[in-house]
Amino acid sequence: MAKNSTPQTVFDFFLETAKKFPENPALFYKKGHHFEFIPYKRFYNLVGNLSLSLEKLGVKKGDRVVLISENRPEWVVSDLSVMSLGAISVPIHNVLSAKQYQSIIKETEPKIVIVSNKETLEKVREIKSSLKEAKIIYLDSDLSSSDRKGWEIYTFIETLQLVPHGGDLGLDTRAENLDPEDILTIIYTSGTTGNFKGVELTHKNIVSNILSVLSVVPVYKTDRFLSILPLSHVFERTVGYYVSVFQGAATSYVIDPLKLAEIAAESKPTIIIAVPRLYEKVYEKILEKANTNIITKTIFKLAFWYGKGGQKSGFLHRLFDKIVFSKIKNTFGGKVRFFVSGAAPLSSELGEFFQTLGMVVLEGYGLTETSPIVSCNRLESPQFGTVGRPLPGVQVKIAKDKEILVKGSNVMKGYYKNPFTTKEVFTKDGWFKTGDLGKLERGGYLRITGRKKELIVLSTGKNVSPTVIEEKLEMSPYVNQVMICGDGKKHIAGIIVPDFKKIGEKFKIRGKTRICQDQKILECLKSEFEKILSEFASYERLKKFV
Repeated sequence: MAKNSTPQTVFDFFLETAKKFPENPALFYKKGHHFEFIPYKRFYNLVGNLSLSLEKLGVKKGDRVVLISENRPEWVVSDLSVMSLGAISVPIHNVLSAKQYQSIIKETEPKIVIVSNKETLEKVREIKSSLKEAKIIYLDSDLSSSDRKGWEIYTFIETLQLVPHGGDLGLDTRAENLDPEDILTIIYTSGTTGNFKGVELTHKNIVSNILSVLSVVPVYKTDRFLSILPLSHVFERTVGYYVSVFQGAATSYVIDPLKLAEIAAESKPTIIIAVPRLYEKVYEKILEKANTNIITKTIFKLAFWYGKGGQKSGFLHRLFDKIVFSKIKNTFGGKVRFFVSGAAPLSSELGEFFQTLGMVVLEGYGLTETSPIVSCNRLESPQFGTVGRPLPGVQVKIAKDKEILVKGSNVMKGYYKNPFTTKEVFTKDGWFKTGDLGKLERGGYLRITGRKKELIVLSTGKNVSPTVIEEKLEMSPYVNQVMICGDGKKHIAGIIVPDFKKIGEKFKIRGKTRICQDQKILECLKSEFEKILSEFASYERLKKFV
């Protein structure tokens, strides 16, 4: 970025924020029993020092750097340092197998592979032959002499010490060498075929998406995000990390997932980004506590009934807020302004439940190929059951076969080394084919109705989207999982995985076999499913289930 010009790359925005808010907290993490934070000034220096070290290790513009790690401050420092050189980050979720690592590493031929811990290091060692001349940077510090054998490897601290500290870090000069059309990252996604495809996203793709999000969702420098989803996922990376950096906000990292509740309570986030499953677990936990005894059950029902009325003042509001709503909010630290949900559909029941408790969940929709956000609900007018309205600058239309088509600056450059597949996913006039089915409703709200390749075609010629039905049935307290089948048949059927614990407690029956064979329970489930699917077309209702 030239001096005094408008920021155009993600790195431009980082530099602007670091200079504007040097003392603002940027990154929070738990060290021992205490929270520590890295202000933007130190964040800037870490990025600058690591950038110089990576350059000394031979990284240059266009090179790929693979990053395999859980969420932690070193992840974002590494990402921005790679970005500063015009190199391309290739994040890989650390839970993948060594074989999956191998396919991505073989295709991208990285100059550097950054790994987080011993477990990840051992998986990379299994595929050492695929690394060629790649050097290893190890984020933890517990490297033994045997760990070092057979390759060039540095701990994170050792990497920072490869060049002397102090003096001009040269980040402004590096920024001037970046172009909005440069590829910022390659993110691998499995898609519907199961084969990994590397999605090439440019600075322009991601910057346009972030600015569109910020034009409709209020984020301030005083906000604190809680990072839960893997940063290797574009949803967390764009919305939970880059958006925070653009605004000078802070992010708390959950390094140990088992400490999520503890970290949420202590770090007091104002914005939490998660997938629907997390909200489902919270919902279940709230109901479980509310049903402890007749008194708590009655109080909760009264508070919930009152909350549905939407009144935000008066004696009853203060009373129920003190004895019910505030206690639930305090499990998240008590400061949350709103939640964000993405990566999978959120049921309208869950959205309405949390809103009644005074905690709005904004659902968005997008794909890796769209950087990722296509549409989202707004705080002032959420329509639960939909994924909101398209973002400014993002065009959406519905094809004749009901597929959602997208066009905009946020749409990817293409799939890495895969021009044939790239061509397949665009229409002749440049619309990206999402593979999702949907419809635009009154007010411009987008509703997802299923996946194009998941459609069940009945022998009657009727098309059934199993996803919507499965989501509805999974809202039953007696159901854990559902799979709908029936392709080529006259009717659909369901394979049900029941919640044996809840069913057993309700009907006073023990043993999975007995529960599955009890006629009283089966009749109860049948009645439950008929009620849940009563608003669906007759051919979309279960005729059988096992």
